[in-house]
Amino acid sequence: VTRDENGEPETAYGIGIDVTAQEREKEKYDKARKQMSVVHSDSVASFHLNITMNWCGEGQSGMDDLLKQQEPGTADGYFSEFAKRIADEDIKAEFINRFTRENLIKKFAEGKLTETFEYPTIHKDGIRHWRQLKLYMLQNPETGDLEAYTYGIDIDEQKNNEHLLKTVSRHSYNFLA
Repeated sequence: VTRDENGEPETAYGIGIDVTAQEREKEKYDKARKQMSVVHSDSVASFHLNITMNWCGEGQSGMDDLLKQQEPGTADGYFSEFAKRIADEDIKAEFINRFTRENLIKKFAEGKLTETFEYPTIHKDGIRHWRQLKLYMLQNPETGDLEAYTYGIDIDEQKNNEHLLKTVSRHSYNFLA
């Protein structure tokens, strides 16, 4: 106990705040961010976006031309560069309408944490390939910003199998394997 100049006990006040919930959110965010920063094994490219602050970076890919998508440094620029790679005008228009920062913020507020999108692209070899964009959203508990991780997944085999099954199923067969 401390005493004032007259020898009287001094009064001290303290305030405690339970930060358990905030710390749990931070741990959850850190764990999710760590998991998402690891490139999917079937991914051709991945990027980190801050949707709120309009930032893009931390791109990873074995293909240098895909890394150019982050050159603008913004999420808007990333989506714009991404759209240029889509080899079908109708699919490109759908992408441009769906993948805006405003739409993603709205979807996140509605509880949707992921977005997927399938699209064709033409490679340097002139061959059409199919890809799937997987976008995962999470909120940074420290800043309140909405962040996202995107992955481009090669789905050529899946699309080829779908086409084959569709073609074969048009014929009358008693058994397909």
